[in-house]
Amino acid sequence: MSKKAKLLTGVLSVAAVLLVAFAYYYVVLPPINIHAPGFWIFVIVLAAVFTGVVGLCSMTMTEYYKEWAGRQWKQSKPEFKSKKAERFFYLCAVLTAALVIIFLIGGLLSSEIVNASAYQKLLNVETRSFTASLTVLLPTPNFSPSSNSLGSRSPKATGVFNIYWNICS
Repeated sequence: MSKKAKLLTGVLSVAAVLLVAFAYYYVVLPPINIHAPGFWIFVIVLAAVFTGVVGLCSMTMTEYYKEWAGRQWKQSKPEFKSKKAERFFYLCAVLTAALVIIFLIGGLLSSEIVNASAYQKLLNVETRSFTASLTVLLPTPNFSPSSNSLGSRSPKATGVFNIYWNICS
């Protein structure tokens, strides 16, 4: 690869990653915290975009002809432009896969199922009588002046149905 092609690959990769990072961060707003799964997904998406752009920029399509049943077919297959570009792409792909594996292992190791014994030790279990800890609360009537005035009204003046019945009849 020439210096111009390498520079173009680098600029396109960085521009694509920055564009995707801005759009993803604007839409999802992941926390910047290594303990948050959203942050790891953000990093994995950026690594995958970078790997994809590097792969697209470092490959070329090679055309060849294939003969079958007396006819020639034009086909093409992707090939890397150089061995160095191929190694760099595979390095990016391995690092992206490593990030995915770290995310999955970290999610498994921090799950409640794996840490159930640690969560169990946080609780203090006491043996008590259930009925002894209950207190009975009885409602007390409210004898305020407003409740007396509401209770002294006629039944036709209270309630929406009664008012509606009076208007319609």
